[in-house]
Amino acid sequence: MLRSIWNNLKRWRKIHLGPVSVVFKLERSVDVTRNSGHRLKNASHRHQKWVEALPKLPTGDAPETAQRASGVHGLRGELALIVGVGPGFGYALARRLASEGMAVVVASRNGKRLDALTDEIEAQGGTAFAYGCDVTSEASVTELFALIRAQHGVPNLLVYSIQNFGPGETVDIELPAFEDGWRHNCLGPFLVAREAARAMLPLRRGTIILVGIDLIVAGARRTPESRGGKIRPARSLPSSRPGTLAPEDSCRASRHRRGHPRGC
Repeated sequence: MLRSIWNNLKRWRKIHLGPVSVVFKLERSVDVTRNSGHRLKNASHRHQKWVEALPKLPTGDAPETAQRASGVHGLRGELALIVGVGPGFGYALARRLASEGMAVVVASRNGKRLDALTDEIEAQGGTAFAYGCDVTSEASVTELFALIRAQHGVPNLLVYSIQNFGPGETVDIELPAFEDGWRHNCLGPFLVAREAARAMLPLRRGTIILVGIDLIVAGARRTPESRGGKIRPARSLPSSRPGTLAPEDSCRASRHRRGHPRGC
């Protein structure tokens, strides 16, 4: 009974007030870790130490020439941002990129939960930072990128790895559940990839990767909202980005199904 009432309250409502309308719905509040002054100050200090520890690059040379001359190879000295980090893929990717010499920024709604991961990476000689962000909020995503650019610079690599889906047949799935999947699997990738592209384009470099899974692209029995939510960014967003970004020779967008990388 209570569940039915709550599901009904989560539906959009419209109140007409003359020439305008008020559209609203009720939903659970999203608890996002506050990026406090202490967290930012600590991140800035550790980032500066990481920069100072890098081999000095010859001035006046092209980045590629300076990199070879200084002995810096591969990903060392670059910045990675992983949005939507959880146990499993997100943790493993952060550890791997840090082991390759990248400074890794990880973000999720509960940024404090990621502190244990960043501490582990730091203990193993890597560099990592954690921030809070709600990917379904344009303001929160904009704030995240503003903080990262101010504290660390523009990322060389962005990986969006959030996947939101649940069980249920198509005829049984309720609109709030489908909409929640759409917000995380479609709206979130758009907001994050857009901010990353805006930052990367002026520098004419960068890589944007949207990570999905087989059942999202192919569709899976009893998970209809996953297919409906992520089929758009998994296919349309990366397909449109190269048309916008490639002419500038700057940044590359691609989609990946786990175990089946596919560039666009």
